[in-house]
This record gives sequence, structure tokens and C-alpha cells, in this order.
Amino acid sequence: MNAHKKVASGAVVVALITVIVVWLLYSVGYRLTALDASKANSYVGRQADLLGSIDYDWAKVYFFNTPKDDRTVLAIKEGLLWKAPTTSYINHNSDIVQTVGWISLNEPKGQVMAMAIVTSDPSVSYVEIGPSTDKIRKEAKIGVPMLFSWKKVIDFNDLEPTAYSKNGKPLYKYRFPKNTNTVSTADIRWYSVNGAK
Repeated sequence: MNAHKKVASGAVVVALITVIVVWLLYSVGYRLTALDASKANSYVGRQADLLGSIDYDWAKVYFFNTPKDDRTVLAIKEGLLWKAPTTSYINHNSDIVQTVGWISLNEPKGQVMAMAIVTSDPSVSYVEIGPSTDKIRKEAKIGVPMLFSWKKVIDFNDLEPTAYSKNGKPLYKYRFPKNTNTVSTADIRWYSVNGAK
């Protein structure tokens, strides 16, 4: 009988330790799936609308629309679990072409550069982004996010995001405004190629 009590009390201790470890991992954001980890990030939340995702060998990037802003989340696999400690945001706007997601990071496990673009302009036929040696082109569909990704960090000035007409004429460029001495990240937008800004 004494041996049974020792086994039973040992099992209770193991179960209690397991519950405590699981609770600790859960409380700091670890989840079984990348999407659950991303939605556990305090800046995203369970009610965020998923706009799209990109898979990397070691991570996943998720693009979300939240009531406050658009969020991009990097979820990293750690053993059997996922954690999503890194987010970036872009303020909502009503521009005809919008960047709804952006992340560029150099992590110990790898590099990531990803963008999500959406347009409501029927004259935009496609969007090209990337340096001249690694440019990516995506067909534009009204209201459907175009997802761009690279397995390296790319300097913003080398991306040259441009929206084109079906005839190959540049319509919009994602950039800072022209002729200004002050620069804010809120000023990075899709400006008309022919506009004064």
C-alpha cells in the first residue's frame, strides 16, 4: 500500500508541474499553431480579420486588419510551439492604393521582408516591388491583398513599389512625399506619379 501512495503522490506532483509549465508557456504567448500565437499578441487580438499569410521555413508572417490599424505579425517556431513577439503596424487610410502590411527583420533563424498591398482603383493592373535584380510582380484585383515576400532584408529605398496600368504605365509609387524637409513614417503612402506631392 505504501508503494501505491508514493506512485500516486508522484503522479500528482508530475501533473501539477505539467499544469504550471503549460500555464506559464501559455501566459507568455506560446501556442500550438502560428495563427493562434499571432492572435495571442496583445496588439492583434482574437477578433482581427486575417488578410493573408506567408510561410517561411522557420516562421510565418500574418497580415491582419484590426479596428485600430493594420498589423503584420511574425510568428516564430520554437520547438513544438509558436510565439509571435514581433508586430508592425500601418495606420488605416482611405487611399486608392494602400499598404496594409509590412515587416522587414533580421532574426537569428533567418531574414524576412514582406508586404501586403490592396487597391480599389480599377485602372491598376499590377504592382511591382523589389530591387531590379529581385523584382516581384503581382496582378491586381480590387480589394484582394497582393502579398510580396523575400527571404532577405531589403532596404526601403531599393524596393521601388510601383502600381502600373495594363499598358505598363506607372500610376502610383509608394514613397515619401516630394519637396518636404520633414519626414514621418505616416507620410509614406502611394502617391500618384503625376501628382504634385
